Amino acid sequence: MEERFPNFTCLQEGSNRYACNIMQGTDAGHGVCAFDYHYETYSTDSKGNRTTYHYNFSVVIISTGLPLKPLSIRRETFFDKVGAFLGCEDINFESAEFSRAFFVKSPDRRWAF
Repeated sequence: MEERFPNFTCLQEGSNRYACNIMQGTDAGHGVCAFDYHYETYSTDSKGNRTTYHYNFSVVIISTGLPLKPLSIRRETFFDKVGAFLGCEDINFESAEFSRAFFVKSPDRRWAF
């Protein structure tokens, strides 16, 4: 999938990447591809012990033909809050409840709104 959808950086992360439960087709003349995706990252502590972190998420990609820009919306995690403290912020919206629950990223902030 990382080769088929190169603009989606979340499909380029880590190693041991794979998609499963793949469904493809059309709906109302638009191409649709849905799948579950997995990748892994690793860390090693000072004693040489290696820990593997598994990431799993579901993806739905719809070909609209519209000039859309990159936009990522996902549940906000503890690490996003740490990143915000260090200056790596996402886009916050008028709804504080929405902004606390979701991490929103886009190279064009105005378009994301």
